[in-house]
Formats: sequence, structure tokens, C-alpha cells
Amino acid sequence: DDWFRAVFEHAPHPMWVTDESTHRFLLVNRAAVEHYGYTEREFLAMSLEDIRPPEDVPAMRLALAGHRDVSRRAGLWRHRRKDGSVIVVEAVTSRLVLDGRPVRLSSITDITERADAELLRAQLAAIVEQSEDAIIMVDPDGRITSWNHGAVRMYGHQPEDAIGEPITIIEPPDRRGEILGNLARIFAGEPVEQETIRRRRDGSVVDVSISATPIRGPAGDVVGVSSIARDITERRRAEEAVRAAEARYRTLVEQIPAVTYVDAIDPPRTLYISPQVEELGLSREAWLANPRYWHDALHPEDRGRAAVGRESAAAMK
Repeated sequence: DDWFRAVFEHAPHPMWVTDESTHRFLLVNRAAVEHYGYTEREFLAMSLEDIRPPEDVPAMRLALAGHRDVSRRAGLWRHRRKDGSVIVVEAVTSRLVLDGRPVRLSSITDITERADAELLRAQLAAIVEQSEDAIIMVDPDGRITSWNHGAVRMYGHQPEDAIGEPITIIEPPDRRGEILGNLARIFAGEPVEQETIRRRRDGSVVDVSISATPIRGPAGDVVGVSSIARDITERRRAEEAVRAAEARYRTLVEQIPAVTYVDAIDPPRTLYISPQVEELGLSREAWLANPRYWHDALHPEDRGRAAVGRESAAAMK
């Protein structure tokens, strides 16, 4: 641990450790403080999104969501320093566990002088444009400033029809106020993640999973919102089909004149027990709460045979 911290702190190039889930800075070295202009305290109050130009945030979020391998070269990115200047960097990251939490160690090399910044900007824009997810950016007035092809496919509005319009054009009538409420939270600095419904151009609705975060300007103030929405209609249909099948099964087993139960093997516990068990003078609630209830309710002479049956079932899983 001391060796790692010594190498980390005295490395000649910027390095930092970020939380794998929130992407917030946990550790930064001296070179990062000197190169980016933020104090260590300022770094630790920010996340990776805060050092990106606003237009690059959606591409960054897509990349972070799509890569969970242990070590990878993260490629070229644009970073924003405290003075507002934008640099092009090459990042190499490794996934570690620090104090019991998954983190990512990043090593940063500034290649601004040899990088084609305009080409990089185009590459990042292409990542957003080609995404199947609907990626939308909104200004402080709640009007759409960016609308990718994923949004066209999901909602039906063309970019020329959507850009400049209020984001509420995708809000169903029965969810009125939801989007403006979310925007108020985001402009107060709070990310929003939710599953909800949104309205297409033809009036139909689509089930979506939304992740929306604030976009911050050079001074740290919130200057917009970046939102990524994923169509979860098929997942919802599958979940509803499972619920319907479970309801049919439950109706069936609760009508037959026998006790039916479903056990998990590892760890051993009962997931379901039909109400007929109470006709035997046993408690359904106690059975579900106590993994040994069934065993203890058996006659002592039958417990060995029952244990053998359970072991045979476990061996077949």
C-alpha cells in the first residue's frame, strides 16, 4: 500500500482513482493537480463528467457503461482544465479493489500537440450519433439542443423538428410535470435515473429507462442536461409474461388438494408454500421465515430420508 501510494503520488503524469459506479474522484496525484489546475479538494468534489466538455459527456457515459474489463486502453478523449482550456489526452485504466470497493486507476498522457482535435470531436460525435439509445441534451430553459438518431428511432421526431422545442414534447399527458420536476432536480446538481414512459410523435408510448445528469460549465455551474434513454418495452413485456405465468401457476396449485412448495437449494430456503399447509396445522409464515421449519415439523424417524432426498435434488441442479 505504501509502495503504491509513493509511485502514485510521485508519477510525472496525471493519475487518479475513481469510483467504478459513480465515477467520482477518490484520489488524485500532484501531477493531476498541477496539470489541470484544480486543487485536490476541488477534484474530490467532482466526477469524470466534470472535466469533460459538455458535448463529450454522452459519449463518455456510453463508453463507461460499455466497458467493464479489468484493464484497457481507454483511447483518446478531450478533457477540460480549470481555466476552461481543452486538452486531448490518452487514458489507460485498470480496475482495482481499494478498501473493499471496486475502483478504476487511470493514467493520463496529454497529447494535445500531436492530436487532431477536430477529428477527435467528430469521432466522439459519431459515437453519440450511432448509438441505439436516445441521447438528448437540454438547455437551462428546458429546450432541446441535441437529438441523435437513437432519439429519432425511439420518438419519431427528426432533429430539425425536435431541436429548439421544449423537452416536454415527449411527455405523455398522464405524466405531466414529471419532466420539469426531473429538470429541477438535475439543475440543482442531482442526477436522475428512472424507469417511466415517454410519448412518441404518433401519440403512442414507449417504456424507457432514463439516466440524466447535469452538464457543468467551466465555472462549475450547471449549463444543461445530458439524458440517455433506453427502450425497455421488450423487457417489460417479458416481465409481464413471467408475472402472468406465476399467477396462473399460483391459482393452479392453490386449488389442488395437496401442499405444494418451491425450495431454493443454495442457500436452502422455501420460496413458496401453498396455503393448504395450514390444513395440516402448520404455519405458512413460519415455514417461509425459518429454513429449518420443514425439517423440525417432520417426525424424527423421517428426517434422515428427507435429508437424502434434498441432497439428491441438490446434486441434480
